[in-house]
Amino acid sequence: MNNRKNILFIILGFLSIFFACNVDDHDEICNSENPLEDIAWLSEIRDMFDQDMGPQRQRIIQYKYYGEDVFLIESCYRCPDALSYIYDCQGNVVCEFGGIDGRNTCPDFDQNSAEEKILYDN
Repeated sequence: MNNRKNILFIILGFLSIFFACNVDDHDEICNSENPLEDIAWLSEIRDMFDQDMGPQRQRIIQYKYYGEDVFLIESCYRCPDALSYIYDCQGNVVCEFGGIDGRNTCPDFDQNSAEEKILYDN
């Protein structure tokens, strides 16, 4: 009987290790652990922000929007009439916010976005 218990504990131990190793512990977005380095178009935006000597604050924030990975690009954070854009992993514009006309092409963004993580903030 003790051998069966030992075998059962060994099997359960291996199963728990197997399943623990298959759980994604990394914060991946767009199949990358470091999107600012790995996604070319996003890296270019970050580099432009780094080179910009203006006084405005710039940010790149990642979200899940309807379960999809997206990035909010704010080239002038809290600037009146500045446009902010939401991009998908391929660099396509998904949403636009702000501007002189008060644009908001995704009025449900606040309700349907989650997992906010600031990737860049100068």
